[in-house]
Amino acid sequence: MLYNIMVVLNSSYFTFGVLFTRSLVATINLNGVKNIFVVDVGLTSRQLRFFRGFPKVEIIQTDVRSKFNNGGTHGQGWQDSVAEKTKNMRKILDNTLEPLVVIDADCIVVKDFSKLLDQSYDIQTAHRPEHKVPYLLSFVVAQNNYRSKKFIDHWIAVMDSMPKDKGREGPAFCEAVLDLGEEVKIGGIVRQKVSTFTENEFSDSTYIIHLKGNSKRRCKNIRDRELAALGADFSPLIEKYIGWKFSIWWDQLVETQLNKGKRLVKKYFRHRQVKN
Repeated sequence: MLYNIMVVLNSSYFTFGVLFTRSLVATINLNGVKNIFVVDVGLTSRQLRFFRGFPKVEIIQTDVRSKFNNGGTHGQGWQDSVAEKTKNMRKILDNTLEPLVVIDADCIVVKDFSKLLDQSYDIQTAHRPEHKVPYLLSFVVAQNNYRSKKFIDHWIAVMDSMPKDKGREGPAFCEAVLDLGEEVKIGGIVRQKVSTFTENEFSDSTYIIHLKGNSKRRCKNIRDRELAALGADFSPLIEKYIGWKFSIWWDQLVETQLNKGKRLVKKYFRHRQVKN
């Protein structure tokens, strides 16, 4: 079964986008993927060239130029990005024939998640039944059918009706589930499988690491810490996709494609290495 993948990115999340995209193409079977859609909500021209260098990547341009530091968590920049996420999910489903997998940019793919895609459901997402917002939208699968499109339309409408000074994506999704009931089949995937938050949660059943909260803030320092309970932690993945070896690879890319910007890019990575 062919499927498409979508991720929303701006300059604030470029480093996470590098980590996500490199882990994605290194891990999944690309023969099963038709397109990897990168929704541009504020990437620079150089950053866009970087992502275009990956196989099957298609850039979707938008009029939005968001920054995470514009209000921080649940601020205007974040709200703008979330709005583009749902709107472009709908547009992609209209313009393609395949199911769509939407993943947050601050994720690391560690196993091929295609086996989790279940065509008996219209929509699948990470599920955490003990939480007040039981569905986590860092990983969403939408089959390309009338019911999934109807659900996304209703989800967008509910989200648009909510105040913009707090998180809307998850609560609106949950409300849409209740409103539509059995009209749409919703499948829950165990949250830890597609959104592992911490090193203690990491296991053989992890498909995707989600760098939320403290994990995200400590991403630069994660290689300095040891995990007592498990034999491995996230640091090998950070090193593999964004560490020194990646810096060398990036220099080579700049040498051939972005020669004028080479000194700026090298300065950026040197700064990261000094901080680490």
